[in-house]
Amino acid sequence: MLGGIASLVTIITFLNANNGTSGTQSNDASNVTTPVAAASSATSTYPVNIQTNFLNSCEVNGSQQVCQCDLTWFEQHISLTRFEQDDAEESEGITSPDVVAAADTCG
Repeated sequence: MLGGIASLVTIITFLNANNGTSGTQSNDASNVTTPVAAASSATSTYPVNIQTNFLNSCEVNGSQQVCQCDLTWFEQHISLTRFEQDDAEESEGITSPDVVAAADTCG
């Protein structure tokens, strides 16, 4: 899980640095995921170890302010389960709409 979070953080940092765009587009429908619906079920904070690992990994290449914004966006908009799914997708090279949305918001 920790390695995956580092992958997720790397993608978010890259997207934030590039204003939410990776510079490439894929027409491969298998790389498309659907965003999670309303934040109503995802407005809790993640466990401290997840927060700490995310922020430590993110701050290697990003600012503390942007990294905190990303974490807050995730906590307010997606469940921990979905965060872990996004993390797993990132390790497979799939950038989820959640990651793009966080980068667009905090970028």
